[in-house]
Amino acid sequence: MIDVGVNIASDTDPMPFFNAPEALPLDKLDAVVLTHSHLDHAGMLPVLFKYGYRGPVYCTPPTRDLMLLLQTDYLKVGGAEGKRTPYDMEDIRMCMKHVVDVDWDSTTDIAPDVKLTFSNAGHILGSSAVHLNIADGKHNIVFSGDQSTRSHGCLTPPTLASHGWKHWSSNPLTAPR
Repeated sequence: MIDVGVNIASDTDPMPFFNAPEALPLDKLDAVVLTHSHLDHAGMLPVLFKYGYRGPVYCTPPTRDLMLLLQTDYLKVGGAEGKRTPYDMEDIRMCMKHVVDVDWDSTTDIAPDVKLTFSNAGHILGSSAVHLNIADGKHNIVFSGDQSTRSHGCLTPPTLASHGWKHWSSNPLTAPR
């Protein structure tokens, strides 16, 4: 699974659809991979642990650290606003116990026949594009998450192009033709 976010703009239905255990039983999930720490990408990860997931969570060290802060803040803000939050600090702690740090441009096995490589996406500190190499390169999937196409502020520029990956945009004005 890549990213498990919350829709923070919705007061009525912020949660992802988890009501299909027959489609994706948590005990059959090999791994969770996070592109970055923003709540719309990692905010509901503790819910997986609340309902029994105990597998690895792969992310960069900055994503791990920022995710802890943002998820904790989500609980504090929700509590201050009188909202019932979908998880608690114990769920966050359980989640953090399963994090596996992966640095940019290093490769690790995440499941039988699946290798993961993170590359700098340039969006926020620690943000990554995800490259999954499946069956010794028979299948290759690149999931960008949120990315930047230029250098800005104190962030280093993204490294997608250095891997030969082309930037794709859903914007018809910038999408390749």
